[in-house]
Amino acid sequence: MVRKITGFSLIELLILLALIGIMLLIAIPRFFSWKEKLGAASETKQIFSLLEKYRGYAFFHKTDINMEFNKKNLIIKDILNNKELNVVKLKYMFLDNHNNTNFSIKISKRGTFKKNMSLHTSIETTPNCLVITFNNVRMGTWDEKKKKCIVK
Repeated sequence: MVRKITGFSLIELLILLALIGIMLLIAIPRFFSWKEKLGAASETKQIFSLLEKYRGYAFFHKTDINMEFNKKNLIIKDILNNKELNVVKLKYMFLDNHNNTNFSIKISKRGTFKKNMSLHTSIETTPNCLVITFNNVRMGTWDEKKKKCIVK
């Protein structure tokens, strides 16, 4: 009676584990850069929605709003009523078009922005940025070579 042995040998299992290890060595750094890029993009979209929200707030309540970026904090203040509306802890540092980490965005009581500007994260691999004009906020793509936010 001949018995058929099925299964894997120790060498085959070691080769399989080595291949899985090599694939993980390649995949893990890419995963973390992808995760960071996605997190920064998500935070850019959050700031976009906050700009739109407080723009509506300024218009509805007929008050001026100041959104102050201070490294990794965003402090939103009602200027006329002298009260702090919101403090947002940011995971990523945002820069304006002059690469300042401390800057502010002012919204008038008519819901318009006081000056044109753009802002983006300090992470260069993140393509998302915001362009702020007198009466509009738009998402764009950051061009590192031109140091400019290009609207989609």
